[in-house]
Amino acid sequence: MAMRFEAIILAAVLAGGDVVATHSAGSAPGQSATVRLEYIAHAAFVIESPGGTRIAVDPFNSNIWLGYSFPAGIKADAVLVTHPHYDHDATYYFGELTPVFRSPGEFRVGDVELRGIESEHSGRARFLDRGQTPFNTIWVVETGGLRIAHFGDNRPLNELDLAAMGPVDVVLINAAYFDAANLDMLTMLLETIEPDIIVPIHYRHHEVSELPRGMRPIADYMAAYDPLYVDGNVAVLDPDNLTEWPGLIVLKPSPEVEPWSDDLYDAWVEANEGAGMLSDSENEADEARAEEALWEGLFHYESAMDLAPTVLRFGYGASRALAALGQVDDAIETLDHALARAPRADWTDRARVHMLLGELYEAAEQPAIAIAHYAYVAAQKHTHETELRNRALHRLQDLRQER
Repeated sequence: MAMRFEAIILAAVLAGGDVVATHSAGSAPGQSATVRLEYIAHAAFVIESPGGTRIAVDPFNSNIWLGYSFPAGIKADAVLVTHPHYDHDATYYFGELTPVFRSPGEFRVGDVELRGIESEHSGRARFLDRGQTPFNTIWVVETGGLRIAHFGDNRPLNELDLAAMGPVDVVLINAAYFDAANLDMLTMLLETIEPDIIVPIHYRHHEVSELPRGMRPIADYMAAYDPLYVDGNVAVLDPDNLTEWPGLIVLKPSPEVEPWSDDLYDAWVEANEGAGMLSDSENEADEARAEEALWEGLFHYESAMDLAPTVLRFGYGASRALAALGQVDDAIETLDHALARAPRADWTDRARVHMLLGELYEAAEQPAIAIAHYAYVAAQKHTHETELRNRALHRLQDLRQER
C-alpha cells in the first residue's frame, strides 16, 4: 500500500472523527496526462481514453430525488450501469444507438477494455422484502495503462470481490466507506487492491441543491481525512505519474449540473403529500374517510402533474388513486398521457406504469391490450423488480391460456 494511504488510515484511527492533516495536497498534474476522468455528479462519470473513446458510468435521472439535473448533450461511445436505479441508470439521455452494458462480462469499446464483476447492492434484506433482487455490477475500466474501478452501490466488499478485481489504480467509491464504522472495510480495500487514487461519490452536492436531505455533504465524510479538493470536475491522469496526485481527491460536480426549477421542487412537495394521502387511505378502516383521502391524494398528484408533466411517477400516483376510486377509464387515460409526456422516464417507473395499465385493461375486459403491457414488463430483465416481472409473467400465461 502506498505510504500516503497508510497515513490516511492512521489519521482516521487516531482522529476519532476530528480533522487531522495527513499530507500536503500539492499541485495537480499538467496536461500531458492521457486519461481524462470527468465527474458529472452523484455517481456519474465520463472516462475518456487516450484515443478519445468516451465511457459514461451511472448517469442519473434529472427529475427524481437528487434535486439537480443531468447535463444535456454529454457524448459517450458506451454507457456502463452498475444497477437499475434511477440515480444510476438514466441511459435514455444518450439515445437508443449508444451501447449500454449492465451485466457482468468482458467487453471492448475502442481502446477501452471493460470488465463487469458480479456482486450485490447494499441493503440486501430491504430489497428482498420488497420483492427486488439486489444485484450490482462492479465495473473495471482499463485504458492507456490505467485501471479505474467504479463500485456503484455495492454492499461491503469481501475478499471475493477484491480478488476478482485485482490491482486497481483509481477507485470511485461511495463516500460512506469513509465513516468510522467502515474503517476495517476501507483498510482491507486499500491493502488488497492498492489504488493510487480514491475519489468519493454518492453524497449531497450542497453547492448545487439542499436535496437529497437523506444524504450528507462530502465534508461530513472527510472530517478525519485531508483530501485534495480539486477546483473543478476533471482530473487528467498520466498513468506514469499518478503519485503527483495525493491519494484522496474530491472533484466538484460539473458546472453544467443545475438545481431543480421551482416548479419541479413544488411538484415533488405535492406528490409527497399525495403519496401520504394514498397511504392513509389504505390504512383507513372507515370507507368514507378512505375515499376522502383518495380524492385528496388525487388532487395533490394532479397538481404535481400540472407543475411537472414530464415526471411519470406523478401520473402513476394519480392513476392509482383513480383506479382505487373505481374510475378505470380515467386511470387508463391518465397513464397513457403520462407515458406520452415522459420520453425520458425512469425504467422502473415505466415498468410499474405498464403493469398497472395491464391490470386496468384487464379490468376493462380488453385482454389483448393487457397482454401487450404485461409483455413489456416481463421483458425488462435488467430491473431489480423481480416480483413485478413474475406477476406479469403469470398474468401473461393465464391470459394466453384463456384465449
